[in-house]
Amino acid sequence: MQFFASPEELASSYPLQRPKLVLAIPPSLSHGPSRWLFTSMAGVEGNVILLTNRGEDSTLGRDLYDRWEATQDDSAKWGRGRIGHIQNLDGQLKLEVGRAMTALADDR
Repeated sequence: MQFFASPEELASSYPLQRPKLVLAIPPSLSHGPSRWLFTSMAGVEGNVILLTNRGEDSTLGRDLYDRWEATQDDSAKWGRGRIGHIQNLDGQLKLEVGRAMTALADDR
């Protein structure tokens, strides 16, 4: 296990295309290291984003969770005791900070 002071330090040690498991904060993906890593790694073929919780309302983490859950069978939805299935979430994702539109990213 290694700890990095910044996402840039991680990326310089391990290229974005190299397999790795990254635990980043905050889990809402709203800002900081987790947002940087999401925008840097989400478009790389083969990468997986594993959400560890549903995320707070009105956050990127919650939006991704809601999109994922919409693709699941009723038996795998929140509170049913099952994990569900991996899904590709293709398309465009609008990311906002405050009131200003700041970026567009693929949501795979």
